[in-house]
Amino acid sequence: MYSFLAWIFIDLIFCSLIIFTKQQYTPDWSSLDKRPLPTWMWWAWKGNNPNPDTVAFMNKNYPPDWTYADFAEQFHAELYDPNEWADIFAASGAKYIVLTSKHHEGFTMWPSKYSFNWNAMDVGPKRDLLGDLANAIRNRTDIVFGLYHSMYEWFHPLYLEDKKNGFNTQYFPNMKTLPELKEIVENYKPSVIWSDGDWEALDTYWNSTGFLAWLYNESPVKDTVVVNDRWGNGIPCQHGGFYTCSDHYNPGHLVTHKWENCFTIDRDSWGFRRTAKLDDYLTIEELLNQIITTVSTGGNVLINVGPTSYGKIAPIFEERLRQMGSWLKVNGEAIYSSIPWKYQNDTINKNVWYTSSKDKQFVYASLLSWPSDTTEITLGAPVSSTSTRVTLLGSDVGPLNWRSASESGGIIIDVSNIKIYSLASDWAWVFKLENVSGSDEQQYTPDWKSLDSRPLPAWYDESKIGIFIHWGVFSVPSIVSEWMWWDWKGDKPNPKLVDFMKKNYPPDWTYADFAEQFHAEFYDPNEWADIFAASGAKYIVLTSKHHEGFTMWPSKYSFNWNAMDVGPKRDLLGDLANAIRNRTNIVFGLYHSMFEWFHPLYLEDKKNGFKTQYFPNMKTLPELKEIVENYKPSVIWSDGDWEALDTYWNSTGFLAWLYNESPVKDTVVSFILLYE
Repeated sequence: MYSFLAWIFIDLIFCSLIIFTKQQYTPDWSSLDKRPLPTWMWWAWKGNNPNPDTVAFMNKNYPPDWTYADFAEQFHAELYDPNEWADIFAASGAKYIVLTSKHHEGFTMWPSKYSFNWNAMDVGPKRDLLGDLANAIRNRTDIVFGLYHSMYEWFHPLYLEDKKNGFNTQYFPNMKTLPELKEIVENYKPSVIWSDGDWEALDTYWNSTGFLAWLYNESPVKDTVVVNDRWGNGIPCQHGGFYTCSDHYNPGHLVTHKWENCFTIDRDSWGFRRTAKLDDYLTIEELLNQIITTVSTGGNVLINVGPTSYGKIAPIFEERLRQMGSWLKVNGEAIYSSIPWKYQNDTINKNVWYTSSKDKQFVYASLLSWPSDTTEITLGAPVSSTSTRVTLLGSDVGPLNWRSASESGGIIIDVSNIKIYSLASDWAWVFKLENVSGSDEQQYTPDWKSLDSRPLPAWYDESKIGIFIHWGVFSVPSIVSEWMWWDWKGDKPNPKLVDFMKKNYPPDWTYADFAEQFHAEFYDPNEWADIFAASGAKYIVLTSKHHEGFTMWPSKYSFNWNAMDVGPKRDLLGDLANAIRNRTNIVFGLYHSMFEWFHPLYLEDKKNGFKTQYFPNMKTLPELKEIVENYKPSVIWSDGDWEALDTYWNSTGFLAWLYNESPVKDTVVSFILLYE
C-alpha cells in the first residue's frame, strides 16, 4: 500500500525575496503576467478507470467495506520530527521547499475550517503538520517556505456537482478552493503557491485571476510570493509566475520565461511507495544531470521526495539530498545565482553544459561524465584569450594547462595532473573559465550560399537512426495512401478509388467528413514514446500537416481544420512532444507540407503563375513559425515544395530566421531544402 497523505518538493535554486513596487494588478492575465518574479492511489482504486492491480491488492489485503478514509486513521506520523526534516533540507543545499498542503484526495495537512474531519488535526496525526514544518524551517534554516495546493478534489460532492453542470456553477471554488487558499496564505504566509489540479475546468471557473489579484495586491505575502502556471485549462505554459508546463518539464534548450523542472527521485511516484526497488530511484548522477541541464537553460529544479506515513524521510531520499548538498558545497557557484551563458550545451561535447556568473566574469563548464580514455577535455564553444585561466572546482592542482582547439575557437584542457579519486566532488565536475568569450555566432543571410555553409548540428550526425510518423485525416479511410484525397479529387482521379467511394459512401460525402471520424480515441502518447525508445531510434519526425492541410496542432492559421477544432479535439502534436521529452532522450522533430492540394489561396497563386504569394505569406510561413515557436522541434522536415520556386516560398528568408533568431537556431536540422 502506498503512503498517501504527504509529499515534499525540495527546490534547489536561489530564491531572492525582492520587494516589489506598489503596483496594483487587475484580475486579468495581461496585468497579472506583468508582475516580476520574486501517487494517485485513491483514484487508481476508485476513479473512472480503476487500476486492476490496485483493485486486486485491495480486495486481497483489506476488508470489503474498507474505504480510503480508513487509511487516515492509520496516518499517525508518529515519528515526524520537523526539526529533523529542516536539517536534512538545509544539508541538501535547497533554497526553498514546497510542501503538499492538500493533494487531490482533499485531506488538508493543516486544521482547515473548510475541511471538517478530513484534516491532520481532526483525524490521524492530530497535529498541524504544515504549521510545525513552517516553524521549523523558519527557525532553523534560511530556506524559503512554500506550499502546493490542489484546486480540485477527486470525489468532493460540490466539485462533482459543478462538473455535472458543465462547470456552469461554482459551488466548489467559492466554498472550498478559494477559502482554503486564502486560509493558508493568511495563516502560514508561504512565499510559493504551487497550484495544481486545475485542468478539468477553465480559469474562469476557478476565478484564478481574482485570487491572484488579491494575492499580489492585498495578501500578507504580496511582495514576496511567487506562483506557478496551473490555474485552469489552457493556462499552463501561457500565464502565471514561473512556468511548469508539465511534470518533469526539461526542454533542453533556453527558455526565456522563468520556468521550473519539477521531477521525482522515485521515477514512478511522487508519494512514498513501500514496493519500490533500488532501480526505481534516480542515481545521484541522474539527479545532477537534471540540475545541471535545467539551470543551464534558465530553469529552477523542484526535486520531489515522498515521506512515509509515520513521518520519516526514507534513507534513500536522505542520501540523495545529502549527496546533492555535498556536491553543491564544491560546485555551488556554478548553480546559485548563475545565469545561462551564450551557449547552453557545448557545440561538440554533449556532456558539457554551461552557466555564467551574473557579472559575466566567469563561465562554468559542467562535465557530466569524466572520460576514461583521454587526458584532455575538449570544449567547442569557448574562445580563449591570452589571459584565459582554467581551474577545476574542488581541485587543489591550481590553474590547468590548456591550448586553443582551432583558430576559430574551442579549448583543449589538459587534465593529466588530475587524479579523479582525490577530487572533492565524486560526480559531475565543473571547470571555471576566466577571460573567455563565446565563439561569435555566425549570422546567415537569406541566400543559399550562406545557408548551406551552416554546419550540421552534431546531434544529428551522431543519431544515425530516426522514425517517421505519417498520421492525419488520411488515416481514417486508410486506402491507397496518404494521397487518398488527391487520388480521389485531384487532376487525374484514380478510377478504382472513385468507384470505391461511390460504392461505399453517400453521394454528398466529402473528405472533410473523414475528419469527423478521426477520433484518435486510443491515442496514448506515452505508449508511443515508450515504443520509440525501445526501438533504439534517436529522433522522431511527426507529420504536423500533410498536403491535405489538416494541422495536428491547434493552429490559428487553420480554422476548423485542425485536431483541436474537429475530430480528436486535442493537441495531438503537443501531447506527443511532451511525452517524448518527458519520458525519453529522443529528439523531437516535425514534418510540414508547404503546399495544400485544394487551399483556395494556393490555387489562386498557382493560377497566377506563382507571381502572387498569398498562400506562403498567409499560411505556410506563419504556420512554420508557429510550430517552431510553440513546439521547438529540432528537425524541420519540409515537403510539398515542388510546384514553385524557392523565391515563391521565401525559403531562404524563413531559414535565415530559423538559423539566426528562432528558439532552436543552434540545434535545428532542416531537410528537403525548400527549393526546386
